[in-house]
Amino acid sequence: MEQRRTAMKHLILVGLPGSGKTTVGRLVSEMLHLPFADSDEWVERRTGRTIPALFAAEGEAYFRREEREALLTLCAMPPKVIATGGGAVLDEENCKLLRQSGRVIFLDALPEDIARRIGAEGRPLLQTNTIEQLARQRRKSYLACAHVTVSAENAQAAAERIVEYWKENEV
Repeated sequence: MEQRRTAMKHLILVGLPGSGKTTVGRLVSEMLHLPFADSDEWVERRTGRTIPALFAAEGEAYFRREEREALLTLCAMPPKVIATGGGAVLDEENCKLLRQSGRVIFLDALPEDIARRIGAEGRPLLQTNTIEQLARQRRKSYLACAHVTVSAENAQAAAERIVEYWKENEV
């Protein structure tokens, strides 16, 4: 029996904070002529507060509920490239939603590369954890949620690989 490929709805990027999800997502969006959405930006617009302000005022649990709502909304929309928050994959229901809504790409970046690129400022979980700690805590979740892993060492190369993957796997 011939296996039929199904049409993909969304292309969804997961990975550590600072791994390049937004940068690569915007590049992929341009290359594929698909709209781009960032779930963290969606939460900020919806709540009228920045992610650090939400964490400070309401805590992580509140943010995660807002993040879940953002993902539910984005995944119900027409096809797009979606960059998730770095911790979105920690919730099994989020992973199930993401995998059912499209193709999930894990942007795999070395913690030392991320540390060089970003600072802890504006990254609430990096106030109490190092990027190395987050990498150890989350790697299995990223791998379990993703359909494929792409190196995030170079944003342009990552975007090109993702576009190639998308084209190979669409109907």
